[in-house]
Formats: sequence, structure tokens, C-alpha cells
Amino acid sequence: MLFADQVGLSYPSGEARGGVRWMRSITDLPTAVRDISAGRLDAREYVRSVRACDVEAVFSRDDPKPGLAEIALLPYLYFKRGF
Repeated sequence: MLFADQVGLSYPSGEARGGVRWMRSITDLPTAVRDISAGRLDAREYVRSVRACDVEAVFSRDDPKPGLAEIALLPYLYFKRGF
């Protein structure tokens, strides 16, 4: 929908479902490892939160291209954010 909007295409309107839990693995996992190592996050609690997620923010089997582009961001994230 965002792409269609940005390039001036029409798109079907929709309504977001409430209560959907998601995560962005590429930033969440390194942050969790850092916080678990520093004792600020309990590993079991983190695993429970990951299991409760309904969807991954970028990666999808139906459309792998955004996920591949996300992987290309790894060097940037490493040098700018430290992970």
C-alpha cells in the first residue's frame, strides 16, 4: 500500500487488525543478545515474547525482496548502531 501510494497508484482500502504482535528481527535479535548479556533482559522472557509474535516486520515467504534488502542494511546498522 505504501509503494502504491508513493507512485500514485490506487490500492484497496483496508483496516488494520488490533492486537497483532510483530517484531523486526534484524534489529531486535542483536539488541536482545546485548541486553541478555548485560543482565537487563531475561532470556526465557525474550523467547516467550518472540513465540508470541504473529508476524515479522520485513521478512515474508510471499515476498522475499524486502527481506533481502533488509539484509543489505546489516553493514550500515553495524557501523551506525553497533549491531
